Amino acid sequence: MNLRARVNAAALASPFVDDLLTGVAMAYGFSLIAAIPLGLVGILAMGHVLFGHRPLTELRDWALTVVAVLSSYALAAVVGSPIFAVCRPIRGRLWGSALTGALVAPVIFGSVWFMAIVMWNPAGQMLFGDRVTSRADFVAFGRFLLPFIAAVGLVAGPYMRARIGRRKVRNE
Repeated sequence: MNLRARVNAAALASPFVDDLLTGVAMAYGFSLIAAIPLGLVGILAMGHVLFGHRPLTELRDWALTVVAVLSSYALAAVVGSPIFAVCRPIRGRLWGSALTGALVAPVIFGSVWFMAIVMWNPAGQMLFGDRVTSRADFVAFGRFLLPFIAAVGLVAGPYMRARIGRRKVRNE
């Protein structure tokens, strides 16, 4: 491999690596956001036990739910980051940012949906049990939800593109 080919490969790899790292950072951020309500549920459950009441949830169920949610965002990073990276050439255009949002948003929220199905008992039931009574109902709900999330991503992609563009202008 000659020097020019190495330089070109390094120049192409750098944006791709940046996009992969962005996906991992976003998954980490979503995990931190999810940790707040999950931590509160854990504190409330321990508080109930300390005051002699029946626990809101078993510690094992709560711990498995935490693992399911955090691993779902890791799954989103593994699947969503390459999609985000492959869409880099078209993200500069309005339609490209809309397409990127429509592809990545269902991956992010679909990973939580998928993990709730895989770990329906206890994680799916703990997160969604009051609204959805069975795994089959939850799967049917997801078939409606994921296209809706893609439509939200269709709008959110250009919004984020414009927001990042304003930030770049402000920083220059």
